[in-house]
Amino acid sequence: VRIVSQLLTLMDGLKKTDTGVMVIGATNRPNSIDTALRRPGRFDKEIVIPPPSVKQRHAILQHYLKAVREDLVSFAPALAEMCVGYVGADLQALVREGVDITRKRAATAAASDASDSSGSGTPLTPAATTTNATTTNAEAKHSTATPLRFTLEDFTQAMTAVGSSSLRQTQVKGAACVEFPKVKWSDIGGLDDLKRTLINATTWPLKH
Repeated sequence: VRIVSQLLTLMDGLKKTDTGVMVIGATNRPNSIDTALRRPGRFDKEIVIPPPSVKQRHAILQHYLKAVREDLVSFAPALAEMCVGYVGADLQALVREGVDITRKRAATAAASDASDSSGSGTPLTPAATTTNATTTNAEAKHSTATPLRFTLEDFTQAMTAVGSSSLRQTQVKGAACVEFPKVKWSDIGGLDDLKRTLINATTWPLKH
């Protein structure tokens, strides 16, 4: 309370002198701000910045995916459709998490291959051991140089770890900034009788 009172006093003091100072604040919880701060002469101009649209998410994902590898840009359209409510920071974290998942999967596969190759075969002579060690080192260098194989599933799996930070309705002076995922009736499994009842009550009056 004391901080709010002090801020109000300072902002009211700006009116008395032509200081040329503009005070700008940012929040993701506008309805939690003290109403005294939102009165005319204080924070009376409010600009709503909604979460990115599908087109904007596509552009953001292209930027971050391209920074990892050029061909990953092909994943941007599908991910942009799925990442409803994701802001720029969420999308950046999603790409980072997807890359980590790919690397872990590649490391697990490489360790499994190495275990299989070492577990099979007959005991080696010293000469054969030297040759095998040389070959293994060469294979290791080759595997290190081999590009990672990214899949769309790596990034969709990352969505379970990186969620949307803005998939909720935010109202500023009655303006709703919200985007809902596209869900079809076919996406809902079972409950056929209940779905039919709801379709008859909601969809049919609009179509017929």
